[in-house]
Amino acid sequence: MNETTTIIAECRMCSDQGFLTVRVSDLAMWQAGAMVQEAFPYLMPEQREFYFQSRICEDCQDTIFDSESTMDKMTTEQMLLQFEVLGFGYGYCAVQRKSDGVKGVLSFDHHPRFYYNFQEV
Repeated sequence: MNETTTIIAECRMCSDQGFLTVRVSDLAMWQAGAMVQEAFPYLMPEQREFYFQSRICEDCQDTIFDSESTMDKMTTEQMLLQFEVLGFGYGYCAVQRKSDGVKGVLSFDHHPRFYYNFQEV
Protein backbone atom coordinates (compact mmCIF):
# COMPACT_ATOMS: atom_id res chain seq x y z
CA MET A 1 0.00 0.00 0.00
CA ASN A 2 1.41 3.42 -1.02
CA GLU A 3 -0.70 5.73 1.12
CA THR A 4 0.29 9.39 0.72
CA THR A 5 -0.08 12.56 2.74
CA THR A 6 0.29 16.22 1.86
CA ILE A 7 2.72 18.44 3.76
CA ILE A 8 2.06 22.17 3.85
CA ALA A 9 4.95 24.50 4.66
CA GLU A 10 5.25 28.27 4.88
CA CYS A 11 8.53 29.97 4.07
CA ARG A 12 9.88 31.74 7.14
CA MET A 13 11.39 34.43 4.91
CA CYS A 14 8.70 35.39 2.37
CA SER A 15 5.64 33.58 3.80
CA ASP A 16 4.88 31.75 0.53
CA GLN A 17 3.21 28.39 1.06
CA GLY A 18 4.17 25.13 -0.58
CA PHE A 19 2.42 21.76 -0.79
CA LEU A 20 4.24 18.44 -1.13
CA THR A 21 2.82 14.91 -1.39
CA VAL A 22 4.95 12.14 0.13
CA ARG A 23 4.43 8.52 1.09
CA VAL A 24 3.24 8.03 4.67
CA SER A 25 5.83 5.25 5.13
CA ASP A 26 8.65 7.64 4.12
CA LEU A 27 7.38 10.31 6.51
CA ALA A 28 7.25 7.75 9.32
CA MET A 29 10.83 6.65 8.54
CA TRP A 30 12.02 10.29 8.76
CA GLN A 31 10.07 10.90 11.98
CA ALA A 32 11.72 7.79 13.44
CA GLY A 33 15.15 9.34 12.89
CA ALA A 34 16.21 8.52 9.33
CA MET A 35 18.18 11.19 7.51
CA VAL A 36 15.94 13.26 5.27
CA GLN A 37 17.86 12.25 2.12
CA GLU A 38 17.41 8.57 3.02
CA ALA A 39 13.69 8.88 3.74
CA PHE A 40 12.96 11.00 0.65
CA PRO A 41 15.60 10.20 -1.99
CA TYR A 42 13.16 11.15 -4.76
CA LEU A 43 12.92 14.78 -3.60
CA MET A 44 15.23 17.51 -4.80
CA PRO A 45 17.65 18.87 -2.14
CA GLU A 46 15.84 22.23 -2.23
CA GLN A 47 12.53 20.49 -1.45
CA ARG A 48 14.01 18.57 1.46
CA GLU A 49 15.55 21.80 2.78
CA PHE A 50 12.24 23.69 2.60
CA TYR A 51 9.81 21.06 3.88
CA PHE A 52 11.95 19.18 6.41
CA GLN A 53 14.78 21.45 7.52
CA SER A 54 14.96 25.24 7.27
CA ARG A 55 11.45 26.15 6.05
CA ILE A 56 13.08 28.51 3.55
CA CYS A 57 11.61 28.17 0.04
CA GLU A 58 13.63 27.56 -3.11
CA ASP A 59 13.39 31.19 -4.30
CA CYS A 60 14.69 32.48 -0.96
CA GLN A 61 17.40 29.78 -0.97
CA ASP A 62 18.50 31.06 -4.39
CA THR A 63 18.72 34.58 -2.95
CA ILE A 64 20.80 33.34 -0.05
CA PHE A 65 23.29 31.28 -2.01
CA ASP A 66 23.60 33.50 -5.10
CA SER A 67 24.52 36.55 -3.05
CA GLU A 68 27.66 38.45 -3.87
CA SER A 69 27.16 41.49 -1.63
CA THR A 70 29.42 42.05 1.34
CA MET A 71 29.03 43.40 4.85
CA ASP A 72 31.42 43.80 7.72
CA LYS A 73 31.68 40.72 9.88
CA MET A 74 29.82 40.80 13.20
CA THR A 75 30.20 38.75 16.35
CA THR A 76 27.09 37.07 17.73
CA GLU A 77 26.65 39.90 20.24
CA GLN A 78 26.95 42.56 17.52
CA MET A 79 24.52 40.72 15.26
CA LEU A 80 21.91 40.37 18.04
CA LEU A 81 21.94 44.14 18.56
CA GLN A 82 20.78 44.65 14.97
CA PHE A 83 18.76 41.50 14.15
CA GLU A 84 16.22 39.09 15.59
CA VAL A 85 17.09 35.48 14.71
CA LEU A 86 14.29 33.56 12.95
CA GLY A 87 16.17 30.32 12.25
CA PHE A 88 19.32 28.67 11.00
CA GLY A 89 20.25 26.69 7.90
CA TYR A 90 23.58 25.33 6.74
CA GLY A 91 25.87 28.37 6.57
CA TYR A 92 23.15 30.99 6.89
CA CYS A 93 20.85 32.52 9.49
CA ALA A 94 17.33 33.83 8.81
CA VAL A 95 16.87 37.18 10.53
CA GLN A 96 14.64 40.21 10.85
CA ARG A 97 16.32 43.61 11.07
CA LYS A 98 15.21 45.38 14.26
CA SER A 99 15.43 48.91 12.81
CA ASP A 100 12.82 48.44 10.07
CA GLY A 101 11.44 44.88 10.33
CA VAL A 102 12.96 43.78 7.02
CA LYS A 103 13.51 40.01 6.79
CA GLY A 104 16.61 38.57 5.26
CA VAL A 105 19.52 36.23 5.74
CA LEU A 106 23.05 36.50 7.07
CA SER A 107 25.87 34.19 6.10
CA PHE A 108 28.01 32.94 8.94
CA ASP A 109 31.24 31.12 9.67
CA HIS A 110 31.38 28.59 12.50
CA HIS A 111 34.86 28.89 13.99
CA PRO A 112 35.19 31.63 14.99
CA ARG A 113 31.51 32.57 14.70
CA PHE A 114 31.00 35.66 12.53
CA TYR A 115 27.91 36.88 10.69
CA TYR A 116 28.05 38.87 7.45
CA ASN A 117 26.45 39.47 4.04
CA PHE A 118 22.89 40.55 4.97
CA GLN A 119 20.54 39.93 2.05
CA GLU A 120 16.95 41.13 2.00
CA VAL A 121 14.44 38.49 1.02
